[in-house]
Amino acid sequence: MISYSKIPIFILILSAIVIVSCSHHRNADLMLAENIMEDNPDSALVLLDNVDSESLGSSDYPYFALLYTQARIKTGEPVLSDSLVDAAFAGLKDVKSGNWSIRAYFYKGMVLYDSGHEREAMRYFLKSYELAKKSNDWYWIAKSSEMISDTFFNVYNYTEAEKYSKEAIVNFGKSGRISNQRYAICDLATIYLNCDIERAVCLLDSLWNVCNMEQPRDSALLDYIMYPRAIAYVNSEKLEDISAGQLAILDNDFSRESAIENVIVKSRILSLQDSLKSVKILLDGADAYDLDKGERAHLMYASYMNAKNSGNYEHAVSLTDSLLQLQSLIAENILSESMAGVQRDFYFEEAVIEKNKSKELKLILYSAGTIALLVIAAIILINRQRSKLHRMELEANIAELIHLKEKNDLMVKEKVILTREKESMTATIEDLSGKLNEKSALILQNSKAIEYLFKDRWKILNSLFNEYFNLSESDKLKTVILNDIEKELKNLQTKKSIAHIEEMVNRYMGEIMSKLRNECKKLNEDDYTFISLVYAGFSVRTICLLMKIKYKLFYLKRERLIKRIAASDAPDKDLFVEKLKNHSA
Repeated sequence: MISYSKIPIFILILSAIVIVSCSHHRNADLMLAENIMEDNPDSALVLLDNVDSESLGSSDYPYFALLYTQARIKTGEPVLSDSLVDAAFAGLKDVKSGNWSIRAYFYKGMVLYDSGHEREAMRYFLKSYELAKKSNDWYWIAKSSEMISDTFFNVYNYTEAEKYSKEAIVNFGKSGRISNQRYAICDLATIYLNCDIERAVCLLDSLWNVCNMEQPRDSALLDYIMYPRAIAYVNSEKLEDISAGQLAILDNDFSRESAIENVIVKSRILSLQDSLKSVKILLDGADAYDLDKGERAHLMYASYMNAKNSGNYEHAVSLTDSLLQLQSLIAENILSESMAGVQRDFYFEEAVIEKNKSKELKLILYSAGTIALLVIAAIILINRQRSKLHRMELEANIAELIHLKEKNDLMVKEKVILTREKESMTATIEDLSGKLNEKSALILQNSKAIEYLFKDRWKILNSLFNEYFNLSESDKLKTVILNDIEKELKNLQTKKSIAHIEEMVNRYMGEIMSKLRNECKKLNEDDYTFISLVYAGFSVRTICLLMKIKYKLFYLKRERLIKRIAASDAPDKDLFVEKLKNHSA
């Protein structure tokens, strides 16, 4: 089992594989050529001609080689060198991504096919066909089927040619390649020209009518259909149905690949028109061409039919002997180059490979099974050991649980005792709390009484200074009294007396001056003196006399101090302000 902690590693490896497999080649020109290859091979060839192949890296060159081979074959240009397709095949035959391995086998087969090595080509077409089937690539199944059909057709195996031609038609349809499908239908009709002429005529007429009704018309396809359609009409002796255009195609047009076939078809037309002398002249002239065995056999058969129809039986017998000898050589060659044998050998070799793979797979499976059994046995052994350890651990846990239960029961009993003690202590605490509250109330009451008595001690002095304040502007009769009062006033104005007053304010008013000095350090000594006199309960006039300030300045100074303290960060500023505001005149 794969550990979950290793999953990110597997994902990373898989991503790297995908990236590597998807990056077929990095050259922009190659990528563009690949994209336009199927629909515009001429432009692809021009583009590839301008690629500096020598500057390509080893990873890009096989792709260039294959694309260049593909472009030349699709445009009808000869492949200049086998080494090009060999390099493409060697570099791409084992590529798993995309359809590169299919194309490598296919175009290796095409080069062999075009060079006349059809038997060797068949193996590569069959391999590309099987690879395409495994990957469900409908287009390359059709392309491979098409070439397998052509190869069978060339050795007169029309049954196999028909089978693969039909498969090409079906798969071109699945891949959406309608134009390729129609060319394949025309090729199927060409096969029927040799074995079922009526079906060939029917197919070609239907295809001709469909293509003629479409706009714009595919002139290349119509031209491709016209040739076998004309031959079909000739072979079925429907000369009256052949158009002038079709006759023009067959009228000694030696530019076609099968020039000798045109001659033979033309000879049949002349024969049907009873122009036997013209037939002999036409056939004798064609005999001068460089013909292979198959073409010579077709020409000889046409000459035989013309000699027979013209009554020259001696010449016909002579042609028959030569024709039989030539046909024996062709048959011998066909048997020695049997495509069915190649097909059989290919699938036999594939079966052997699959069988070997199956053996390897079985060996792997047996090895995996053996390893799995060993792993299972090890797991069972480990599980047994774990079970034993688990059982011992379980027994230890049970014993621990019993001990914990006993301990818990003891704790429950202790909890009951503690709860009772707590309840008793709670009652005691509540009783003490009540008494403490009463004591606190009494202390508060005493504190207020002390403060009142402290302030009241200055009552007489306040009255005396008030009188002094009033007498200070009286006549000289009061000078004696004033002198006594001034003497007392000077005594109180000394630093020692002021400090003593502040000390008594601090003592009897809950250390208020100590708190003020600690929390409001930005005030000056004059401010502290003013505040201590206010807290002490001196009257406004007394404070004015003691601090030697005018009466109207008292309120301005008090208001300023209230604002400064209120704006500060002092924790007890509300207490300080309240005491200042509650001062009586």
